[in-house]
Amino acid sequence: MNAGQSSFKGIRALRVLVLMPLAIIVVIALAFAFYEAHKAYWDYRVDQLCAQDGGVKIREVAYLDPQQYEQMVDRRFGAVADRSGGEL
Repeated sequence: MNAGQSSFKGIRALRVLVLMPLAIIVVIALAFAFYEAHKAYWDYRVDQLCAQDGGVKIREVAYLDPQQYEQMVDRRFGAVADRSGGEL
């Protein structure tokens, strides 16, 4: 081995040391961009569907104590049932 070949190995090792963190940063940035675009798409779709459906109307705010909440909550899905007989 002469001095020229060992310096090329050093340059290759240096290139790997520089490019690996750069590649990891690029992969993380692409994953972040993908998920943000996915979230933006579904935000747009939900807004579109709500506008098509007429939106949400809140008639009144009901304050429940813990016992009332326990009676009304559906444990399977976390939804609170309307037991007043009115339409939701």
